[in-house]
Amino acid sequence: MFGRLSFPQMSLMTALGVAGGLYVYKPIFQQLSLESRAGLGGEEEEKEEVKVKEEEKKEEVKVKEEEKKFVAELESRQIWPQGHTVLPQPGTYGNP
Repeated sequence: MFGRLSFPQMSLMTALGVAGGLYVYKPIFQQLSLESRAGLGGEEEEKEEVKVKEEEKKEEVKVKEEEKKFVAELESRQIWPQGHTVLPQPGTYGNP
């Protein structure tokens, strides 16, 4: 198969293959070098995960508070039966 290719052609193909591989994996090498320089490791990722979880909890609390306000408003208008804790599906408000 490679019998008809000359040595310069083979060396050129090898160099292009190596260069292509380095080009494809360049972002991975850059990330590793940045992490090693900055001394970042799992700690930074853990801090980001904790921040994301805290933000999600805050968002959930806000949504629950808004739901409570909404239910209280519906109950005050007597559209909503007393004691219900689950919101109806959209488009079914006031329908029997």
